Amino acid sequence: MAVPTPQLSKTAQVGFKAESTLGTAETLAAADFAGVHKDLQAGRSIARYAREAARSTLSMLPALPGSRMGTIGFAMECIGGGAATPAKWHEALQACGYQAEVIKSASYTSPSNADELFVGQTLGNNATESSATKTAILVHIDTANSKIYYLPVTASEFADTDTVYNYTSTQFDCTISSTPAAAGYSHRPLTPNGANQHEALTVEEIRGGYVTRLVGARGSATVRIAMDEPMLIQGSFQGPLDAPVSGASEAKAFVADIPTPPNTLVVKGSALRFREGTAAAHTPVMTELTIDLGTTVSDRKTMADNDIEGSGYLPASITDRAPTASIDPEANISGFDIIQNVIDASQFQITASIGSLTDTNGLIKVWAPNAQFDGDLEDTDRDGHQSYSPNTMLTGDNDNELYFFHVFA
Repeated sequence: MAVPTPQLSKTAQVGFKAESTLGTAETLAAADFAGVHKDLQAGRSIARYAREAARSTLSMLPALPGSRMGTIGFAMECIGGGAATPAKWHEALQACGYQAEVIKSASYTSPSNADELFVGQTLGNNATESSATKTAILVHIDTANSKIYYLPVTASEFADTDTVYNYTSTQFDCTISSTPAAAGYSHRPLTPNGANQHEALTVEEIRGGYVTRLVGARGSATVRIAMDEPMLIQGSFQGPLDAPVSGASEAKAFVADIPTPPNTLVVKGSALRFREGTAAAHTPVMTELTIDLGTTVSDRKTMADNDIEGSGYLPASITDRAPTASIDPEANISGFDIIQNVIDASQFQITASIGSLTDTNGLIKVWAPNAQFDGDLEDTDRDGHQSYSPNTMLTGDNDNELYFFHVFA
């Protein structure tokens, strides 16, 4: 008797691609499977109608299959990309309800008070903020090479020879001395409205010579920045399950492996800061920052013939979000009084920087401008050191509660 060949759990591939037409499956190429993935898990949910007929026997009739929904989850390293080339993990963020915007950079001359600059500050082309006709959000300043990185806010953008100011007690200004150019991408939440809708993915898992495919998939994810690990995004995506109505599963062989870019972004020595109001930034002693994007993904059933691939479903929708952060700072009342912060429900900024402009994978910055601890705080211990693990809410006014900046030299 022939011995069956086992199917190994790790011999699997996952790939995804943003859909140019919502609900129409994309044809995935080898590049769509590129990256370092782990924890692959596909789920399939096919409705059943049990036929409990009244007849001369208690035996049940065969059930009837109905609508099809699926999930595919995976974790991937946040690597790749370039100044004008989105990284693959950016697509995953967009399918979790985030919008992509282009970050610009330019050389500058005649700087003053550069020590007053930090991520998230408003920049403008007039010394008086209310009179500025061009504004941007500061992303990074490279003082060694006299280069400034920013996210444009107004339709009218900075240009060569513009004088740019920030708006602090000791005001910074500089003169733009080159034509601004694309330097990377920013991602922040998107509230869908009219033509501005969330991206959806075609997602495939190849395992055992067969493919599980989702169409019109959207999801939620956590972004983990932890000591001695690469930065990871772990997402679970759901959408209509594209499967034959009858017959054998769809066969698909593994695609050719794409060379993996080196990962220089193992987390250590990262610039991690808390900042409350105009107070000086505090550098906490921490080992982990995990951000839960907190998106709510809802299925859309339909009995009409507008469903996806006969699945009985339309593309999944993102209907709500409530992002949070998990942190584990050591107690340091003199530097940042977490206990009083919890009592006062104070708001503060969290920033984290991973990598550098000259790294193969660039510089990644995470910025939460309006963080707030919830009302529960218990003492915890980390290797004999007093610490806390407060749940941290990330709030905002207009799709601005969380930013992911990814920039290159």
